[in-house]
Amino acid sequence: LADEPEHLGREDVDVGAVDGEHAGVALDDAAHAHDGLAPAHRRPSRETTTEATRIAPWIRSTIAPQSGGLSGNGIFAYDRGTFLRNNIWGFNIPIIIQGQGPYLIQDNYLHDIYFKSGDHTAVINVNPNGSNGVIKHNYIDGIRSDGQYTHNGIGIYNDATPGAGTAVSKNWTIDGNYITRSNHLIFAAASPPFVIKNNVLTTQFQYAPFHNALGGATDGGGNVDQNGKPVKIAG
Repeated sequence: LADEPEHLGREDVDVGAVDGEHAGVALDDAAHAHDGLAPAHRRPSRETTTEATRIAPWIRSTIAPQSGGLSGNGIFAYDRGTFLRNNIWGFNIPIIIQGQGPYLIQDNYLHDIYFKSGDHTAVINVNPNGSNGVIKHNYIDGIRSDGQYTHNGIGIYNDATPGAGTAVSKNWTIDGNYITRSNHLIFAAASPPFVIKNNVLTTQFQYAPFHNALGGATDGGGNVDQNGKPVKIAG
């Protein structure tokens, strides 16, 4: 991810984070030009902006809490959304997705996860009924403010009564991300299809780089650790 993404300059797809009357509010329809984007408490930080410039030089916007840490979400979207080139930090879940999409989460730097007792922590959390999306070319670091790892770097869940099929999450592609320092780097308790390919899944995890609770994931190939060793995606 040190190289500039090949799509840079395509301003037609560059949504990014914005200030405005919808800050901190989840958007649930297509009326707003930013399709489901809910930036919360946006505040540029010298330290995190400098770090983002080093790790992800294509970053355009910062989403962070005024206090430096918040039990809440940087972006909460349902229905659909496109989220590009954001530096998001200081929340217990930087991005949470619900609804049928489509979604594109690309070229974001997601890090410094906030934690207080009782918080569920994940970097990208998809549930319930979150479907039809692409998570691509993001730098995902699940280290928490207490020094422990977040539950999941990417977590996709049905969250339905077993067998009821009332909140199925499906049809995701996870492609070309760098994911580190989470209990599970990718945790899938969702319905297929979903494809995992070309990711760097580092050896800094508690349980496994990938866990598929229901079966049906497709290993698209090209998944390696930070040393280039292949990582198997078990379906």
